[in-house]
Amino acid sequence: MLCMLCNVVLPLLACFVAVKIFEHYWRKRLISSDSLADRYVFITGCDTGFGNRLVRRLDKTTKLRLFAGCLTDKGRADLDKCTSERVQVLPLNVTDHESIETCFKEVTARLPSNKGLWGLVNNAGIIGFSGPLDWVDAKYFEKVIRVNLLGVIDVTMTFLPLVYTGKGRIVNIASSYGRFPFPVAGYTESKFGVEAFSDSLRFHLRSIRSPCGVSILEPGFFRTNLNDPLKLITEINEIFQNMRPEMKEFYKTVDEDYINRLVKDNNDFMDIVSTPNIDLVVDAYEHALTAKWPKKRYSIHWDAKLLWIPMSYMPSFMQDFIITMLCNRKV
Repeated sequence: MLCMLCNVVLPLLACFVAVKIFEHYWRKRLISSDSLADRYVFITGCDTGFGNRLVRRLDKTTKLRLFAGCLTDKGRADLDKCTSERVQVLPLNVTDHESIETCFKEVTARLPSNKGLWGLVNNAGIIGFSGPLDWVDAKYFEKVIRVNLLGVIDVTMTFLPLVYTGKGRIVNIASSYGRFPFPVAGYTESKFGVEAFSDSLRFHLRSIRSPCGVSILEPGFFRTNLNDPLKLITEINEIFQNMRPEMKEFYKTVDEDYINRLVKDNNDFMDIVSTPNIDLVVDAYEHALTAKWPKKRYSIHWDAKLLWIPMSYMPSFMQDFIITMLCNRKV
């Protein structure tokens, strides 16, 4: 019996390893720099973080021409100062359809005749509430989902004709939270939605035999300005003060020490699993835009690959046990 098992398992394992090695080198093949010189990419959420770093990286390492959408005047001014003439910085609020339409018309006007987009990168996003889930109401969920999911959908569907014309690629940032539902209000729900929308769109493009493609980024935990501990303390206090009276009855014993413990536990956990090296995400973005055969999914950082994605396949009782250990919010 053991010999029969070995005769089946070992060849399958060897075949799997061989395929992964082949894929690794196959995926490393990039489009030549000269071929990218006359192609255009539009990126959202470029004020700070991943999007800002991506624009500056592509400006230096490729000959791509870039449109960078920024929410704030400061973000636009700062990015414009540190990039070349190949980067055109535009105002964009992904929660406002009128702003998206205005940006679309501006990009269309600046593109050469009969030229479309080689890349559409939906990077804009905000973090959710990393505290007790029942402290917030539907309006809070709506605020996060409006940016992280509906913003992605609105920008994609508005700019899709330009992607079709350019026979280009769509790259959406989801999260490892889009594979495993860690209780972060609004954020997890929005990232599950990004995964579903991106897969649905990819299936549609295949069904109509379109040359366009869709890639999804699934970062693990990264230290950015979105998860600053000081901001978290302020947000937790504000949300607790504005909580519904009926729900507040269940949290009568909450005090400053409890809130400080929530922040400390969150910060300690982030110290263990997160990294400030956002270039790992930028590397994935760059590969998705410049590789001959980009991946459909990019799992980024060790916690996504070894913790969150494996946990998504575990039985529910094991998931419950692990989350209880990691996320202690008992009053």
